[in-house]
Amino acid sequence: MRLLKTPAFWLLSIALTIVVLANWNNESSGRGRASAGEGDGSKATAGSKTSEPSRPDNLIREGTELNNLRVQVRKAPNGRITVFDEQTKRTLVCLENLWLQRILVAQKNEDPSAVWIVSGKVTEFEGINYLQIAQASKSN
Repeated sequence: MRLLKTPAFWLLSIALTIVVLANWNNESSGRGRASAGEGDGSKATAGSKTSEPSRPDNLIREGTELNNLRVQVRKAPNGRITVFDEQTKRTLVCLENLWLQRILVAQKNEDPSAVWIVSGKVTEFEGINYLQIAQASKSN
């Protein structure tokens, strides 16, 4: 009980907590960040092998943040909304959220072929990438 009253114990406890939190934050936040056109950050190209043998070469890694993509929003034959990245020529299925709803309303009321600048996080399910839009604006 006397140990809990010493300043050295509390300083050591706080320092240890900071170190643990800093390491945890670096591992979780540094995982999967990319700018437009960088994909999953690896140097894998079409036809090359990735570290996961069952993973198709054209998939973006789960959790990758894509920033400032120039995209066209389209409706796929299956009814899902997709975005087509002009730079990488990649199509991603959009997860439904308010950002996507705003884009669809704007397209319905204005130009349906408008180009959008979107940022968001990529998810992956059964060999298909999905994009959850976190921010969007119409390109001029």
